[in-house]
This record gives sequence, C-alpha cells and structure tokens, in this order.
Amino acid sequence: MSQGSVLGQAYLAHHGDHMDKLILDSPFDSKQWVQHPFAFDRDQMVATEQTLDTFFSWCKKNPANCRFGTGDPRAAFERMLADKRRTRLENPGHWDLLTDGALIDMISGGMISPPTWPQFSRSLEDLSKSSATPVQLQTGWDTAFSEYYSESCLDRALPRDVASYDRALKEAKLAAPYLGGRYGYAEFKCQQWPVAPKPLTDAWLNPAHVDVLVLSARHDPLAPWVGAVRTANRLDARRVDIDAPGHLQMGRSECVDRAVDTFLASGAQPRIIACTASIP
Repeated sequence: MSQGSVLGQAYLAHHGDHMDKLILDSPFDSKQWVQHPFAFDRDQMVATEQTLDTFFSWCKKNPANCRFGTGDPRAAFERMLADKRRTRLENPGHWDLLTDGALIDMISGGMISPPTWPQFSRSLEDLSKSSATPVQLQTGWDTAFSEYYSESCLDRALPRDVASYDRALKEAKLAAPYLGGRYGYAEFKCQQWPVAPKPLTDAWLNPAHVDVLVLSARHDPLAPWVGAVRTANRLDARRVDIDAPGHLQMGRSECVDRAVDTFLASGAQPRIIACTASIP
C-alpha cells in the first residue's frame, strides 16, 4: 500500500524467486516515484484534487449525509480557504489557529477514506462557522515525517539545485490549483538533506515472473490510477479496477475481496476485473 508498495516491488525485483504470489494494494508507480519524483508528486496532487471533485459532487447529491456548503460545497470550501488565509496573514506567529495550509492538509487527508465522508463533512461545517478556529498544537518529535524523509530523500533521484524546486512549485500550482502551492515545494527538505541520495535501481521489474495482482481505484487520491496501471503493465500483472474514490481497496467490497481470494487460492482469473465500492 502506498509507499510500502515500493518496498514490495523492490523485493519482487530482487527476491522474486522466494515468492509465489504478490498483491499490490493501491501501489505507487515505483519507477516514476524514484526516477521522476516531481512528476509523481504532480500526479498525486492532481489525483487528490480529482477526488476532491468527487467529494464535492457526492456532498451536493447527498444533503442528508453532508450539510457542508448548503448545496454548493465547492464555493463554501473556497470561501473557507480564503477566510483561513486571512487568518494566517492577520495573525502572524499564531500557530494555534487553523490556517489555509492546515485546511489543505486536512482536506487531503479527508479524501483517503470515503466511508468517513459524512463525519468529515460535519467537521468542515463546524470549522466554517468561525474565522479564527483554534487547533490543538502538536507536541514532541514529529517522527512520522522524519522517518519518511530519512528514507525517501535517499531512495529518490531528487536534484540538488534550487532552481529545479522553483520550477516544480510553478508546475504544481498550474496542475493542482488547491494543493500545488502547499505541496509544490514538499521535497525541498531533500535538497538540504545532509546525506547524498542513493536512488533505488531496478525496483520495478518482475524477472522471476511472479503472479502479481494490482488493486487500484480510479479515483485514488494518494496512488494515482494511471501509475497503478503502468505498474501492472510493467509487471505483467492482473488488475482489479475499482470504479470509486478512496485509498486501499481490500475489505471495501465483496467484489474486490472475492477477486483477492480467488487469486490467492489459484491465481486463475481474468486479466482485468471491474469492481465498484459504495460511498455512504
């Protein structure tokens, strides 16, 4: 799943003779993630914004489950984003207030699991009622991000010149208007990382011809569907395509789980299986 799928693909490439079958649930395109990290980041931002479009559409069609926006959730979100930006500019140094950047972080995380969208929409509704919404400050070490960057900065072919990051930011803002300004500079920490990168090589091959099954949603906000399809083609894998938003597919529908069970039991099934997953 997610970045873990890069490890799975690396193990497949180098130790496939120790494997019988492999399931990649919502995989990254490891070749793109390693060799073209800025392109991967842009694809991911675009995928998140496409899922956000799906969320707005769902919200508009399901007023019983989503009161946010009173019929126009996109406009309500944009007003809220502008309001939180003013909060940031008018309250410099007040990290205990919800800012536009923190709202973008929140909306990105909220797209991962559609079953939680009714609860998430209620949170947005509550937050929209106050201009200076207080938030609880985190304390202690941010181990999650330190661990992430200590791995990804070494594994990926990220450039060292600052101009490359400037270009990546501009391209990200064009490709993803909501998220691009927030995440377009996300990898700049790697430019300052004190250890030289050692990018993975050949972590995207299947030399032992292991049976592989790729599960991917067409509107996955974290692992873009186009990358999952490239991964499946490169590994000569079978696919389960889920016509739904959301990240991580096992357990989401009987169709998906049945395909997984059949694959593990016998490996015999169509090259491509189409499934759906419901949203509340």
